[in-house]
Amino acid sequence: MSKICITLAMPNYNHAVFLKKSVSGLINQRRAADEILILDDASTDNSIEIIEEAIDNEPNVRLIKLKENKGVIHALNRLLEEASGDWIGFPAADDFLFPQFLNTVEPLILQSTKVGFVSACVEIWDENDKKTGVRPIFYPSLSPKIFSPREAKKLLRESDNHFLGQVTLYRKDALRKLGGFDEKFGSGTDGLALRRLALTMGFGFVPQRCGIWRLHGSNYSLTSAFNIPKYKKSIEQHKTHVDGAPSDMFPDNYSDLIARRMKFGAARLLLNGEMSFASAIDKVAVLIDAGYFETEVLKAFSFAGSQKRALVLMWLFLRLWPFSPFRFAIQPLRRRIAERRGSLANTK
Repeated sequence: MSKICITLAMPNYNHAVFLKKSVSGLINQRRAADEILILDDASTDNSIEIIEEAIDNEPNVRLIKLKENKGVIHALNRLLEEASGDWIGFPAADDFLFPQFLNTVEPLILQSTKVGFVSACVEIWDENDKKTGVRPIFYPSLSPKIFSPREAKKLLRESDNHFLGQVTLYRKDALRKLGGFDEKFGSGTDGLALRRLALTMGFGFVPQRCGIWRLHGSNYSLTSAFNIPKYKKSIEQHKTHVDGAPSDMFPDNYSDLIARRMKFGAARLLLNGEMSFASAIDKVAVLIDAGYFETEVLKAFSFAGSQKRALVLMWLFLRLWPFSPFRFAIQPLRRRIAERRGSLANTK
Protein backbone atom coordinates (compact mmCIF):
# COMPACT_ATOMS: atom_id res chain seq x y z
CA MET A 1 0.00 0.00 0.00
CA SER A 2 1.54 3.34 -1.05
CA LYS A 3 1.74 6.15 1.49
CA ILE A 4 0.48 9.68 0.95
CA CYS A 5 2.15 12.79 2.36
CA ILE A 6 -0.07 14.61 4.87
CA THR A 7 0.23 18.10 6.36
CA LEU A 8 -1.71 19.17 9.43
CA ALA A 9 -1.91 22.97 9.51
CA MET A 10 -3.32 24.83 12.52
CA PRO A 11 -3.98 28.59 12.74
CA ASN A 12 -4.05 30.18 16.19
CA TYR A 13 -5.02 33.52 17.65
CA ASN A 14 -5.23 33.94 21.42
CA HIS A 15 -6.29 30.35 22.15
CA ALA A 16 -3.60 29.73 24.74
CA VAL A 17 -6.05 28.06 27.12
CA PHE A 18 -6.69 25.25 24.60
CA LEU A 19 -3.27 24.92 22.96
CA LYS A 20 -1.67 22.17 25.07
CA LYS A 21 -4.52 19.85 24.14
CA SER A 22 -4.90 20.91 20.51
CA VAL A 23 -1.16 20.76 19.72
CA SER A 24 -0.89 17.35 21.38
CA GLY A 25 -3.68 16.18 19.05
CA LEU A 26 -1.52 17.09 16.05
CA ILE A 27 1.63 15.47 17.38
CA ASN A 28 0.17 12.27 18.84
CA GLN A 29 -1.54 10.87 15.76
CA ARG A 30 -1.19 7.09 15.51
CA ARG A 31 -0.38 7.58 11.85
CA ALA A 32 2.04 10.48 12.23
CA ALA A 33 1.57 13.55 10.05
CA ASP A 34 4.47 14.03 7.63
CA GLU A 35 4.44 17.75 8.34
CA ILE A 36 2.82 19.92 11.02
CA LEU A 37 2.49 23.66 10.54
CA ILE A 38 1.27 26.01 13.28
CA LEU A 39 0.64 29.64 12.41
CA ASP A 40 0.31 32.17 15.20
CA ASP A 41 -1.65 35.20 13.98
CA ALA A 42 0.09 37.78 16.23
CA SER A 43 -1.49 36.52 19.47
CA THR A 44 -1.48 38.86 22.45
CA ASP A 45 -1.64 36.09 25.07
CA ASN A 46 1.08 33.53 25.87
CA SER A 47 0.28 31.32 22.88
CA ILE A 48 3.82 31.44 21.47
CA GLU A 49 5.33 30.28 24.75
CA ILE A 50 2.93 27.33 25.01
CA ILE A 51 3.40 26.31 21.36
CA GLU A 52 7.19 26.46 21.52
CA GLU A 53 7.22 24.33 24.67
CA ALA A 54 4.83 21.79 23.13
CA ILE A 55 6.79 21.38 19.89
CA ASP A 56 10.26 21.27 21.43
CA ASN A 57 12.17 18.29 19.99
CA GLU A 58 9.48 17.69 17.35
CA PRO A 59 11.43 17.82 14.06
CA ASN A 60 8.41 17.72 11.73
CA VAL A 61 6.70 20.73 13.34
CA ARG A 62 7.23 24.29 12.12
CA LEU A 63 5.90 27.43 13.80
CA ILE A 64 5.08 30.45 11.62
CA LYS A 65 4.83 33.74 13.54
CA LEU A 66 2.99 36.69 12.02
CA LYS A 67 3.87 40.15 13.32
CA GLU A 68 0.44 41.56 12.44
CA ASN A 69 -2.96 39.98 12.93
CA LYS A 70 -4.44 39.13 9.51
CA GLY A 71 -7.49 37.05 10.43
CA VAL A 72 -8.43 33.38 10.21
CA ILE A 73 -9.00 33.16 6.45
CA HIS A 74 -5.67 34.81 5.65
CA ALA A 75 -4.01 32.35 8.06
CA LEU A 76 -5.62 29.36 6.33
CA ASN A 77 -4.47 30.53 2.91
CA ARG A 78 -0.94 31.19 4.16
CA LEU A 79 -0.81 27.67 5.58
CA LEU A 80 -2.09 26.31 2.27
CA GLU A 81 0.79 28.09 0.51
CA GLU A 82 3.38 26.80 2.98
CA ALA A 83 2.26 23.15 3.04
CA SER A 84 4.40 20.52 1.35
CA GLY A 85 1.98 17.60 1.77
CA ASP A 86 -0.25 16.15 -0.94
CA TRP A 87 -3.17 16.31 1.50
CA ILE A 88 -3.81 18.95 4.14
CA GLY A 89 -6.06 19.33 7.17
CA PHE A 90 -6.86 22.53 9.08
CA PRO A 91 -7.80 21.69 12.69
CA ALA A 92 -8.55 24.80 14.75
CA ALA A 93 -6.52 25.78 17.81
CA ASP A 94 -9.56 25.50 20.07
CA ASP A 95 -10.53 22.07 18.71
CA PHE A 96 -8.87 18.68 19.12
CA LEU A 97 -8.04 15.72 16.89
CA PHE A 98 -8.41 12.22 18.27
CA PRO A 99 -5.28 10.04 17.77
CA GLN A 100 -7.05 7.84 15.21
CA PHE A 101 -7.97 10.66 12.80
CA LEU A 102 -5.28 10.16 10.16
CA ASN A 103 -5.26 6.37 10.13
CA THR A 104 -9.07 6.41 9.93
CA VAL A 105 -9.32 8.61 6.83
CA GLU A 106 -6.13 7.57 5.02
CA PRO A 107 -7.45 4.19 3.74
CA LEU A 108 -10.33 5.95 1.98
CA ILE A 109 -7.92 8.41 0.35
CA LEU A 110 -5.81 5.53 -0.91
CA GLN A 111 -8.96 3.97 -2.32
CA SER A 112 -9.58 7.04 -4.51
CA THR A 113 -6.86 9.69 -4.52
CA LYS A 114 -8.74 11.84 -7.06
CA VAL A 115 -11.54 12.96 -4.72
CA GLY A 116 -11.44 16.54 -3.47
CA PHE A 117 -11.44 15.65 0.22
CA VAL A 118 -12.24 13.03 2.85
CA SER A 119 -14.04 13.91 6.09
CA ALA A 120 -15.22 12.28 9.31
CA CYS A 121 -17.34 13.16 12.38
CA VAL A 122 -16.82 15.22 15.53
CA GLU A 123 -18.11 15.51 19.05
CA ILE A 124 -19.22 18.99 20.12
CA TRP A 125 -17.74 20.14 23.44
CA ASP A 126 -18.16 23.37 25.37
CA GLU A 127 -15.26 25.28 26.93
CA ASN A 128 -15.54 23.14 30.08
CA ASP A 129 -14.97 19.88 28.14
CA LYS A 130 -18.62 18.86 28.37
CA LYS A 131 -19.91 16.94 25.35
CA THR A 132 -23.08 18.54 23.98
CA GLY A 133 -23.63 16.82 20.64
CA VAL A 134 -22.30 15.07 17.54
CA ARG A 135 -21.84 16.34 13.99
CA PRO A 136 -22.51 16.13 11.12
CA ILE A 137 -26.26 16.10 11.64
CA PHE A 138 -26.70 14.05 8.47
CA TYR A 139 -24.50 11.01 7.91
CA PRO A 140 -24.10 10.53 4.15
CA SER A 141 -23.39 6.81 4.69
CA LEU A 142 -23.24 4.26 7.47
CA SER A 143 -19.83 2.91 6.45
CA PRO A 144 -16.76 4.46 4.77
CA LYS A 145 -17.69 5.47 1.23
CA ILE A 146 -16.52 7.44 -1.80
CA PHE A 147 -19.20 9.67 -3.35
CA SER A 148 -19.15 10.73 -6.99
CA PRO A 149 -20.01 14.33 -7.96
CA ARG A 150 -23.45 13.11 -9.09
CA GLU A 151 -24.06 11.46 -5.71
CA ALA A 152 -22.82 14.57 -3.91
CA LYS A 153 -25.33 16.69 -5.83
CA LYS A 154 -28.15 14.38 -4.82
CA LEU A 155 -27.06 14.58 -1.18
CA LEU A 156 -27.08 18.38 -1.21
CA ARG A 157 -30.56 18.37 -2.67
CA GLU A 158 -31.86 16.33 0.27
CA SER A 159 -29.83 17.70 3.17
CA ASP A 160 -26.62 19.52 4.01
CA ASN A 161 -23.77 19.88 6.54
CA HIS A 162 -22.34 16.50 5.62
CA PHE A 163 -18.70 17.47 6.00
CA LEU A 164 -16.82 19.36 8.70
CA GLY A 165 -13.61 21.32 8.27
CA GLN A 166 -12.23 20.22 11.64
CA VAL A 167 -11.85 16.58 10.53
CA THR A 168 -11.28 16.96 6.80
CA LEU A 169 -8.25 16.26 4.66
CA TYR A 170 -8.25 18.26 1.43
CA ARG A 171 -6.36 17.27 -1.68
CA LYS A 172 -3.99 20.22 -1.66
CA ASP A 173 -3.70 20.83 -5.40
CA ALA A 174 -7.51 20.75 -5.74
CA LEU A 175 -7.97 23.33 -2.99
CA ARG A 176 -5.26 25.54 -4.48
CA LYS A 177 -6.86 25.29 -7.92
CA LEU A 178 -10.13 26.40 -6.34
CA GLY A 179 -8.32 29.52 -5.11
CA GLY A 180 -8.10 28.49 -1.48
CA PHE A 181 -10.50 30.11 0.97
CA ASP A 182 -12.39 33.25 -0.05
CA GLU A 183 -12.35 35.84 2.76
CA LYS A 184 -15.66 37.42 1.77
CA PHE A 185 -17.54 34.29 2.87
CA GLY A 186 -16.24 34.51 6.46
CA SER A 187 -16.96 31.49 8.63
CA GLY A 188 -18.75 29.83 5.71
CA THR A 189 -15.73 29.84 3.41
CA ASP A 190 -14.64 26.27 4.20
CA GLY A 191 -18.20 24.96 3.82
CA LEU A 192 -18.50 26.55 0.40
CA ALA A 193 -15.12 25.19 -0.69
CA LEU A 194 -16.15 21.72 0.47
CA ARG A 195 -19.42 21.87 -1.46
CA ARG A 196 -17.65 22.92 -4.66
CA LEU A 197 -15.02 20.21 -4.34
CA ALA A 198 -17.68 17.59 -3.63
CA LEU A 199 -19.72 18.65 -6.67
CA THR A 200 -16.77 18.70 -9.08
CA MET A 201 -14.49 15.92 -7.79
CA GLY A 202 -16.47 13.82 -5.34
CA PHE A 203 -15.54 13.19 -1.71
CA GLY A 204 -15.04 10.49 0.90
CA PHE A 205 -16.83 10.12 4.22
CA VAL A 206 -15.98 8.00 7.27
CA PRO A 207 -18.79 7.77 9.89
CA GLN A 208 -16.45 7.74 12.88
CA ARG A 209 -15.80 10.42 15.49
CA CYS A 210 -12.27 11.68 14.91
CA GLY A 211 -12.14 14.96 16.78
CA ILE A 212 -13.75 17.66 18.89
CA TRP A 213 -15.44 20.84 17.69
CA ARG A 214 -15.42 23.20 20.64
CA LEU A 215 -18.21 25.80 20.80
CA HIS A 216 -17.58 28.65 23.21
CA GLY A 217 -17.86 32.43 23.44
CA SER A 218 -14.85 33.25 21.25
CA ASN A 219 -15.40 30.43 18.75
CA TYR A 220 -15.26 31.70 15.15
CA SER A 221 -18.54 30.05 14.14
CA LEU A 222 -20.39 31.45 17.15
CA THR A 223 -19.02 34.98 16.89
CA SER A 224 -19.97 35.00 13.20
CA ALA A 225 -23.51 33.86 13.96
CA PHE A 226 -23.86 36.46 16.72
CA ASN A 227 -23.12 39.32 14.29
CA ILE A 228 -26.45 39.18 12.51
CA PRO A 229 -25.96 41.99 9.93
CA LYS A 230 -22.62 40.52 8.88
CA TYR A 231 -24.04 37.01 8.79
CA LYS A 232 -27.02 38.07 6.66
CA LYS A 233 -24.59 39.71 4.24
CA SER A 234 -22.69 36.41 4.08
CA ILE A 235 -25.95 34.60 3.25
CA GLU A 236 -26.56 36.95 0.34
CA GLN A 237 -22.99 36.44 -0.85
CA HIS A 238 -23.50 32.68 -0.77
CA LYS A 239 -26.70 33.03 -2.80
CA THR A 240 -24.95 35.24 -5.36
CA HIS A 241 -22.08 32.77 -5.63
CA VAL A 242 -24.41 29.83 -6.19
CA ASP A 243 -26.47 31.76 -8.75
CA GLY A 244 -23.28 32.70 -10.60
CA ALA A 245 -21.90 29.15 -10.78
CA PRO A 246 -22.33 26.98 -13.90
CA SER A 247 -25.98 26.05 -14.18
CA ASP A 248 -25.36 22.32 -13.74
CA MET A 249 -23.08 22.55 -10.68
CA PHE A 250 -25.50 23.02 -7.78
CA PRO A 251 -28.93 21.42 -7.35
CA ASP A 252 -31.93 23.36 -8.66
CA ASN A 253 -32.99 26.28 -6.44
CA TYR A 254 -29.96 25.70 -4.24
CA SER A 255 -29.32 29.40 -3.61
CA ASP A 256 -32.65 29.68 -1.78
CA LEU A 257 -32.08 26.35 -0.07
CA ILE A 258 -28.62 27.23 1.24
CA ALA A 259 -29.96 30.54 2.57
CA ARG A 260 -32.68 28.78 4.56
CA ARG A 261 -30.21 26.20 5.84
CA MET A 262 -27.72 28.86 6.88
CA LYS A 263 -30.42 30.72 8.80
CA PHE A 264 -31.56 27.55 10.54
CA GLY A 265 -27.99 26.58 11.39
CA ALA A 266 -27.22 30.01 12.85
CA ALA A 267 -30.48 29.96 14.83
CA ARG A 268 -29.49 26.58 16.33
CA LEU A 269 -26.15 28.03 17.44
CA LEU A 270 -27.82 31.10 18.93
CA LEU A 271 -30.45 29.10 20.82
CA ASN A 272 -28.00 26.46 22.04
CA GLY A 273 -25.42 29.03 23.11
CA GLU A 274 -24.93 30.63 26.50
CA MET A 275 -26.81 33.90 25.86
CA SER A 276 -30.19 34.50 27.46
CA PHE A 277 -33.30 33.23 25.74
CA ALA A 278 -34.57 36.79 25.23
CA SER A 279 -31.32 37.91 23.58
CA ALA A 280 -31.27 34.83 21.34
CA ILE A 281 -34.87 35.47 20.24
CA ASP A 282 -34.06 39.09 19.38
CA LYS A 283 -31.21 37.96 17.14
CA VAL A 284 -33.20 35.10 15.57
CA ALA A 285 -36.07 37.48 14.75
CA VAL A 286 -33.71 39.78 12.85
CA LEU A 287 -32.00 36.81 11.19
CA ILE A 288 -35.25 35.48 9.68
CA ASP A 289 -36.81 38.91 9.03
CA ALA A 290 -39.68 38.16 11.40
CA GLY A 291 -42.56 40.59 11.52
CA TYR A 292 -44.17 41.89 14.71
CA PHE A 293 -46.62 38.98 15.11
CA GLU A 294 -44.02 36.27 14.54
CA THR A 295 -41.58 37.97 16.92
CA GLU A 296 -44.21 38.03 19.64
CA VAL A 297 -44.95 34.33 19.04
CA LEU A 298 -41.26 33.50 19.41
CA LYS A 299 -41.07 35.49 22.64
CA ALA A 300 -44.18 33.73 23.95
CA PHE A 301 -42.32 30.41 23.94
CA SER A 302 -40.48 31.67 27.03
CA PHE A 303 -43.44 30.37 29.05
CA ALA A 304 -42.65 26.79 27.98
CA GLY A 305 -39.90 26.42 30.57
CA SER A 306 -37.16 23.94 29.70
CA GLN A 307 -38.78 23.19 26.32
CA LYS A 308 -38.79 26.77 25.06
CA ARG A 309 -35.68 26.54 22.91
CA ALA A 310 -36.78 23.23 21.39
CA LEU A 311 -40.19 24.71 20.54
CA VAL A 312 -38.58 27.72 18.86
CA LEU A 313 -36.41 25.39 16.77
CA MET A 314 -39.51 23.43 15.79
CA TRP A 315 -41.20 26.67 14.72
CA LEU A 316 -38.13 27.67 12.71
CA PHE A 317 -37.97 24.26 11.07
CA LEU A 318 -41.54 24.62 9.84
CA ARG A 319 -40.89 28.23 8.84
CA LEU A 320 -37.64 27.64 6.95
CA TRP A 321 -38.04 23.97 5.94
CA PRO A 322 -34.27 23.49 5.56
CA PHE A 323 -34.42 19.77 4.78
CA SER A 324 -36.61 16.71 4.91
CA PRO A 325 -38.11 16.25 8.41
CA PHE A 326 -38.06 12.48 7.90
CA ARG A 327 -34.33 12.47 7.13
CA PHE A 328 -33.75 14.72 10.12
CA ALA A 329 -35.78 12.44 12.44
CA ILE A 330 -33.92 9.24 11.52
CA GLN A 331 -30.40 10.65 11.93
CA PRO A 332 -29.95 9.60 15.60
CA LEU A 333 -30.75 6.02 14.58
CA ARG A 334 -28.36 6.21 11.62
CA ARG A 335 -25.60 7.49 13.91
CA ARG A 336 -26.11 4.60 16.33
CA ILE A 337 -26.00 2.07 13.48
CA ALA A 338 -22.83 3.61 12.02
CA GLU A 339 -21.08 3.70 15.38
CA ARG A 340 -22.12 0.13 16.12
CA ARG A 341 -20.65 -0.98 12.81
CA GLY A 342 -17.47 0.96 13.52
CA SER A 343 -17.04 -0.57 16.97
CA LEU A 344 -17.55 -4.06 15.56
CA ALA A 345 -15.01 -3.42 12.81
CA ASN A 346 -12.44 -2.21 15.36
CA THR A 347 -12.70 -5.46 17.32
CA LYS A 348 -11.88 -7.66 14.33
